[in-house]
Amino acid sequence: MRGPNAFLGALLALALGCDGPREVTIEVTVPDLDGVEHPAADLPIVILPYDRDSLLGVLEARAASSRPHMRALDSLFSAFQVDYLAFARAAHQVARFHDSMALLKGTLDTLDRSTEDYHTWFQVFAQLKDSLARSERHRDEAAGELRRARTAFVPLSDSLRQEVRQWEQETFRDYDDMVADLIKDSGRNGLRDTTATDGHATVALGRGAWWVYARAWDVENPNSEWYWNVAVTRDTVRLNSQNGLRLPSY
Repeated sequence: MRGPNAFLGALLALALGCDGPREVTIEVTVPDLDGVEHPAADLPIVILPYDRDSLLGVLEARAASSRPHMRALDSLFSAFQVDYLAFARAAHQVARFHDSMALLKGTLDTLDRSTEDYHTWFQVFAQLKDSLARSERHRDEAAGELRRARTAFVPLSDSLRQEVRQWEQETFRDYDDMVADLIKDSGRNGLRDTTATDGHATVALGRGAWWVYARAWDVENPNSEWYWNVAVTRDTVRLNSQNGLRLPSY
């Protein structure tokens, strides 16, 4: 089996063998609770001259043991997500009713109260108000269930996560040194940027291979995140739910 030095040499050869320089646009979108993709504004992104997943994979393969408590944590995360998602969807529904009522109120304010149109739209507004009250009660009930679930979840997950963090510190302790060697040999440093309000960022890249690395909050689960480590192969790199991974936050 080839050692880490051989691996780093192969990775360096790959990184230096690509064309450049060029300007690259990065577009990031994440799905909301309805599954609709929206621009990820103000999201930090990192453009690296190496494949970080490959480096992490080498170190994890050399570890004396596998990542601890994954099955137990996955089970805890899954159970907690049920209550969290119920509350998130209930709160989302309340917000939608508020938005609809605000728009309808704007329409009512432009109508003559003596007209049939005003009477019709006012009835719709009253129905929305009743629906909002029911949604708020449902949201409050879901919030209570979530508080009870969190009381049980936090102490159990925290103790297991502490052991996972200790394993990660030991397993990946050589990561920074490996990165420093790659940067020294290639003469290329990583770049950092932040997406604009439209979820876009444009960067100028030099010669060689590059990877875009980013993380974003998963609205459906507070214990997971969207993760991207995507090779730059075109002038536009799109990060979305199709090429992102939902990774648990151990």
